[in-house]
Amino acid sequence: MSSLINEDDFNNRLEKILEQLEDMKKNKLTLDFPNIILDNSGRVSVFKNFKEYLKIIKKGRVKKKDSDHVNRSIIKIMEQELFTNINWLKDHSEGISIDNKKNKSQLGDAIKKVIDMNLRCKSCSSLNIRFKRENTGRGIFDKIICRDCNSISTSFVC
Repeated sequence: MSSLINEDDFNNRLEKILEQLEDMKKNKLTLDFPNIILDNSGRVSVFKNFKEYLKIIKKGRVKKKDSDHVNRSIIKIMEQELFTNINWLKDHSEGISIDNKKNKSQLGDAIKKVIDMNLRCKSCSSLNIRFKRENTGRGIFDKIICRDCNSISTSFVC
């Protein structure tokens, strides 16, 4: 009995599939953050470039009308992670003030945890997600919809 695919065809097809997988790995979405600019000279810590971090986190994921809601949610989660209060300075572009002085590594760890726990697909760990707000009888829920595997999970409950 003859085989349906000869060995050369099989090897060529396998090679193409492996190349496609490599391309997918190379195109994997990553978040490239700048260094944290932190001022600990006063009685609180001031995270001066926090707004830049928010822009990177929300880019392509959040509709403009939901932007303030997501900002508040991220700050609320960071407050829980750092066990302290966080407030915007007068002009949001000046950053946030953090009660109980923190260092750069503590802030970096908190941001990493926010991303891993709330901005990553629960099924495939992709960062290629989008948010969809749903108003139910029990409140407003934000759904994370993965653009890679199409799974849906709930995050940022108001």
